[in-house]
Amino acid sequence: MLKWVRYMNILSLGEKIKKLRKEKNMTLKELAGDRITAAQISHIERDKSHTSYELLEYLSERLDVSIDYLLETKEMQSKKITDNLILESEIYI
Repeated sequence: MLKWVRYMNILSLGEKIKKLRKEKNMTLKELAGDRITAAQISHIERDKSHTSYELLEYLSERLDVSIDYLLETKEMQSKKITDNLILESEIYI
């Protein structure tokens, strides 16, 4: 039932942004819009730069996701995957 969990990746903020941008077939420039530069987006995607909360709000709107999703830490993602795997294993027991 929850077999999709096995294929979930634990992603950094930059990796999430890049993955979402590519899923939406957006270029760096399209995501940046008139708010920041494509180079700044590139730095964020490579986890070479930190973002302000205001910029996270902007990016979450552009990518149509919640800020909570973007801010979810690797530890939180790992716990979610672990919890789902436990639930899945209980189904088979």
